[in-house]
Amino acid sequence: MDESFYFNDCKEGSLINITRDNNYVYLHVMKDSTINKIPISISNYNIIVKENLSLAKYFLLHMRKIKTLTHFTSIENLDSILEYGILSKKLLIDNGLKFTESDPYRFDNLPTHISTSVSFPNYRMFYSKRMSLLKRYVVLEIKSSQILRNSNPLFFETDAANSYYQNTNQDLSSIESFNQMFKQKVITGERYPFLPDNYPTDPQAEIMLKDKIDVSSIRSIHYDVDELSQNVDIINSLARNVNIDCVQSHRYFNYREDFNQWR
Repeated sequence: MDESFYFNDCKEGSLINITRDNNYVYLHVMKDSTINKIPISISNYNIIVKENLSLAKYFLLHMRKIKTLTHFTSIENLDSILEYGILSKKLLIDNGLKFTESDPYRFDNLPTHISTSVSFPNYRMFYSKRMSLLKRYVVLEIKSSQILRNSNPLFFETDAANSYYQNTNQDLSSIESFNQMFKQKVITGERYPFLPDNYPTDPQAEIMLKDKIDVSSIRSIHYDVDELSQNVDIINSLARNVNIDCVQSHRYFNYREDFNQWR
């Protein structure tokens, strides 16, 4: 069995769906305006996913329709980010770059990693930072393919600083840890029944990406004009220089539909 065959076939086209019956998993791949239905025996599929972590992640992103990660940061960091990419705290310090911290304490003990949220920002932390620090923030939309490209992504079903992670032997880079982010029940509570499939159960769930997120992986920059009215021209100018969309939006500066459940 050549597992690369399936991976390359999906990469050349666009994986639009995955279905299964009792004997096969079917990859529905759009290529040249035609949908090809590729059958893989369930036994082979399980072997492929187990042995090829990148392929497993690729499948899962498509199955959950996860297109975007988000990362919020002070507007003071934007110029540097659009030149060097989003860097971990360790790389920022090692390279002597100035930066404004959103979380100076980093109780997660992961200075080598960058915190991102799946599909929507961690609104609980984001709101508190904007109110308490009185900083001006933007939200960066990141292509979810960064999960595939990153050398050591870590998957947390809640805040990575939660004391639970100090006393666990869980493999945080595993597919099981990724799936746990979306389970009906997580360590902090239960899933809101009307939550979109591409949202993790806990709004504070994180995917930590190691070292760097390239500028080319930043899809767009979002800002709230009510908070950044005096900086709109600066933001748009910086974004144009690197051909990144700049979006005026209240969406990411609001809360998810499960707000009342996590108050």
